[in-house]
Amino acid sequence: MGNGQYDEPIQIILGPQCSCPIALFFLVIIAMTILGANPCFAESQRCPSPPPYEQLRYEEDYSYLLNRTCRTDPWDIIKYISLSERGDWFFSLGGEVRERYEYFDNYKWGQGPQSKNGYILQRYMLHADFYLGQHFRIFGQLKSGLEDGRDGGPRPTDRDKFDAHQAFMDVSTGIGDSRYITLRAGRQEMDYGSSRLISVREGPNVRQSFDGLRLILNASVWQVDGFVVRPVETNEGVFDDKSDPERFFWGIYGVAPLPIVPGGKIDLYFLSSIGKKQNSLRERQTSSEAHWECEFGTRNNRWTIILNLSFNGAALEEVISGHGWSPLIPATLSGTCHCARGSV
Repeated sequence: MGNGQYDEPIQIILGPQCSCPIALFFLVIIAMTILGANPCFAESQRCPSPPPYEQLRYEEDYSYLLNRTCRTDPWDIIKYISLSERGDWFFSLGGEVRERYEYFDNYKWGQGPQSKNGYILQRYMLHADFYLGQHFRIFGQLKSGLEDGRDGGPRPTDRDKFDAHQAFMDVSTGIGDSRYITLRAGRQEMDYGSSRLISVREGPNVRQSFDGLRLILNASVWQVDGFVVRPVETNEGVFDDKSDPERFFWGIYGVAPLPIVPGGKIDLYFLSSIGKKQNSLRERQTSSEAHWECEFGTRNNRWTIILNLSFNGAALEEVISGHGWSPLIPATLSGTCHCARGSV
């Protein structure tokens, strides 16, 4: 410099020979300034893990994909499709394809038609989940269940060519810092507890849904559902599934964690099927390894307590009634032992 020549650029060498620690300091400051000015960078540090695919598909929540930096899965492009600039109006798409081959040797102990080569069951489902702000939601799901090759034709739950499986609307509102209530109206799936009493019928080819109303209260650790529904009939045609006019089902179901059992929970519920005189008031405690039940129900016009102890899929049941100890005779075996008085 000062000799009439062009000034040479200043060089900062970073490495073992660097004698300019202040230069490194300024580089770090510049990098932090650039990254800190980008809110997406800060938000990306709080991205939750992608949710698993749930058995009840309407329980999946992809609202976190509002943050673009959280969209790391190839399917995210259809899991969050924005409908507004703010991003609180969006919809999500999903589906299921299940191909199943079944073969039974001596089906029903050789009685009736036998499929010597087995048969194919196919299930196709497609759903759309619309969130219209914080208080409104619309969920719809189509289904198609097909059967091919079964001697004797399809069973009642094997075939349903094409129909609306779910179509409901939610209206939600908050009632405090940690409580909110939701009114759900329309055709919907319901699944509670171990799915022994109320389930989506996942095993068969065509799943079960219900037409009616459900009120859902989330209060801190408790979730309490009250519902009035009719089961949906499974018919083989196209858009011909209707509510069962002969069955009317209602109840209240509450679930909360059970602190004294690691990973356990406690379920309290009352269920009633109108016209069939089947009522139950149950308290159930469950954990990942074992469970026991304390059930209050109407049986021969008497209140009954049933204690259920499970161990490796086997069940032991005893009855305490107003007349002392009374044995129950096993009626069916399906993983656990379901019992009924005086019949096999």
